[in-house]
Amino acid sequence: MRSTADRASEMWDDVSDRGQRYYRQGSRAVGDLDSTTLSGFLIAGAIGFGIAWLIFVTDRLGPRPV
Repeated sequence: MRSTADRASEMWDDVSDRGQRYYRQGSRAVGDLDSTTLSGFLIAGAIGFGIAWLIFVTDRLGPRPV
């Protein structure tokens, strides 16, 4: 019967290998983006941030006086 330390070590190695693989895949995917696609993502992110800012800042300020 294997000890808990051996199983934990194997699990850590497996998680580390998966993390490295996902990092390489993500780096490759980002490297394959052209400037138009990247610009679109940045603009969409900025619009989403602006909408979220409007929603949450107005909630914290309370109701507007009429």
